[in-house]
Amino acid sequence: MTDEYYWDRQHYASLKPILGLTHMVTWRDPKRPDRVVVAQKQLYSSHYFFGSLAVTIFLQDPQATPPVTYVVYANRSRGDLMSGGFGGLKQRVAEGIVKRSAEDTLGRMKQALEAP
Repeated sequence: MTDEYYWDRQHYASLKPILGLTHMVTWRDPKRPDRVVVAQKQLYSSHYFFGSLAVTIFLQDPQATPPVTYVVYANRSRGDLMSGGFGGLKQRVAEGIVKRSAEDTLGRMKQALEAP
């Protein structure tokens, strides 16, 4: 099991940059090394987000030709980006933030899992 804390800075379009602190835990099943679980909990965000929890499960099927890896990703975030006026615009911006956040999270996990 690995245990990691990291700071990140995200900047989206016309919004203020967001500074965040995240705790990430990666667990590999010792009996089944083809299974990996990664959990990330947002501990701090300078604004827009109250908190976030993401869980990703990687399942490899080495018997498939070529080998296949299945990825199951779930994220629950709470924030205040949608409050106030301009509901439609803020919703589109929020959806973009969530998409980019998921892409960033999966990229970090890929790097961590591919590291020796």
